[in-house]
Amino acid sequence: MRVSPYPLRVRTTPQGLATPLCARSRTPTSGGPRPPAPRRVTSSPLEPDQFQLIVKPIVKNSVGQNETSGDTLSNFLVDGSTFQDILGKLRETFSHRIKERAVKQDGVWSMEPSTMSVWTKLMQFKYNNHIVDSEKTEHAWNFWVASGRGKTIKLMIYEYGTAITKARDLDAFFAACIRPVETDRAGATAEHGLREVVSQLQAHWESSFRAETIVWRMWGNHITRNLDRSTWNAAITDPTPGDIIQLLRPRPSGSCQAGLGQQKLALACVNASIADSQQLRQDVEALVWRLDSQDKALASRK
Repeated sequence: MRVSPYPLRVRTTPQGLATPLCARSRTPTSGGPRPPAPRRVTSSPLEPDQFQLIVKPIVKNSVGQNETSGDTLSNFLVDGSTFQDILGKLRETFSHRIKERAVKQDGVWSMEPSTMSVWTKLMQFKYNNHIVDSEKTEHAWNFWVASGRGKTIKLMIYEYGTAITKARDLDAFFAACIRPVETDRAGATAEHGLREVVSQLQAHWESSFRAETIVWRMWGNHITRNLDRSTWNAAITDPTPGDIIQLLRPRPSGSCQAGLGQQKLALACVNASIADSQQLRQDVEALVWRLDSQDKALASRK
């Protein structure tokens, strides 16, 4: 029997290979790094600039009006740091679709200015065919917006507020506050109502301007043609329309008064131009806002 002159060598698994295999079967210790946990959308409702709301605006003249007969606008994407921030942007964007707020007290209809403090009487949110409860706290509204992220919410916009619940209310309100008291056969403001407006125009402006009778009537027709007498008093004192002001002449009453009249005429021209520019700017800003919102909505669907 031959004996090997070399010592017996026992083969073992290399230490470098054993460690990874053992590591796979062990859970990581508390001191080692942990994999990142998935982010929960509803766990951070108070982070700045997180809130986002997609609304489908529908303009209605009464609460009971069918949605299909209302004026449906394009979807609108709005974001902000709080619900009040979002609400302010909605108000800024759609305020031109809201008129004065109708109020009924003791059976008598009247009108009040529409302000942000009474937004729940002018607009409502609707989701899954249910009106969203408007009596929420600020925290509850924030949570509602965060939980509805990515969903399209209907925004009901009422031209005269939620007090107009049905068509009969709308007719009664229009008769009491909007329509001219008298109209002619064609439906225009009757002669008596037109003369009242012309008389008020002359009382307010004739110390500064003089014009032919037909010009005063043209001015009166310009004011009354919208058939909304709730706007007439403000229109009488508003800057003179551009197509009317060129027909007016400063009232001569001495050199100083004539110069003052010319200054008032020039100022009225400037005010009219400023008013037109402001209206045009608002229209452009609203259009740009809608385009930006459309871009955001499309980008979010990629």
